[in-house]
Amino acid sequence: MKFVNTLADKKNELFDRAVVWVAADAHRALKTFVWALIGAAAVGWAVGLFVFGWALWPVEYVGATMHDLSVDTQRGFVTAVSDLYAYKGNMFEVKFLLADWSGETVACQLAESASSLDAKARLINTAYAINGYGCR
Repeated sequence: MKFVNTLADKKNELFDRAVVWVAADAHRALKTFVWALIGAAAVGWAVGLFVFGWALWPVEYVGATMHDLSVDTQRGFVTAVSDLYAYKGNMFEVKFLLADWSGETVACQLAESASSLDAKARLINTAYAINGYGCR
């Protein structure tokens, strides 16, 4: 009978080892599956972003005007145009860039708050180039 108990003990020990091995293997397989799922999601997101966002349906802004810009951006644009006008002296270029959206109004507002006489003169000259009388 001792022999049978020993065989039963060996069988139980082998079964316990097999269960532990299968559990460890299942944990490893689950871990691999989770990482594969994360990788597939990342690759799918990147490919989808490229294919749909840039190739099939890219965003196209149409009909944006200077009125759509923020006030700070409009002021920066008018300041840049006044610097360009002071550098080049091309009145037609100033009219082309600023006349469609009352850029002279922004130029006069900036001239009123200008800290230096040079900046004030440039902005008033820019308004003059657009409307013919400058700031009032």
